[in-house]
Amino acid sequence: MFKNVVYCIGIAFLLTGCASKNPLTDMRFQTIVAPPHIVSSWYKIKKPGETLKVYIEEDGTPDNPNPVSTRVREVAAADPFPNVVYLARPCQYLQTDSCTTDCWTEGRYSSENIGSLDRAIISLMKKTQADRVILIGVGGGAQVAGLIAIKHPDHIQKIVTVGGILDQEEWVKKKGISPLTGSLNLGDFKETFLKLPQIHFIGEKDSEASLETAESFGIAKENIVVIPKKNHDNLLMSVQEDLFEIE
Repeated sequence: MFKNVVYCIGIAFLLTGCASKNPLTDMRFQTIVAPPHIVSSWYKIKKPGETLKVYIEEDGTPDNPNPVSTRVREVAAADPFPNVVYLARPCQYLQTDSCTTDCWTEGRYSSENIGSLDRAIISLMKKTQADRVILIGVGGGAQVAGLIAIKHPDHIQKIVTVGGILDQEEWVKKKGISPLTGSLNLGDFKETFLKLPQIHFIGEKDSEASLETAESFGIAKENIVVIPKKNHDNLLMSVQEDLFEIE
């Protein structure tokens, strides 16, 4: 079934799956069966029953679904919040028979991918007895976080984006790349999304997710934090202390 990894089944603290110490961080590895995919995650749970903070990874590249760096996972690991999960996107770190190139290219925000991650988060919330969740989406992970959040408005404590892609159709047009056929677009659900408690970190020099695009999406000024002199690549590490304070 697996192309690149060996899957194991074990019992982790509060979370079932393949659990082992990750040498890169102080978190533990967890595979989550969330059809049609099996999703990779890392977690630390210190206070079961309290809010769960979930960091959602960026897009990969057309040639490789894996993230280009481990920075999102590193920030999640350093977050002192008691209950933290780093959630990889479908086919990142782990490829099964359900993975096709479309999963991380044109269909990266497909209903199947979003549904899989939605089921993964629901599973994590049940196992950790959490009723509320903070979703932090980085880059394209913002699109994912938003599409999941609008399904469960009563359980969203806050949604946070960092250099977030909010309207993927407008983003595609601006970049001059092929449309993401088969993908959902948060822009089609903005009326529901804008009612959620939220905050958006934007780099002053970010051409991927600019202040102009956030305002055109309808994000209220009080929900936007512009970080001077930062671009898309160096924004995350610049706001990690701000992310740590979000609760």
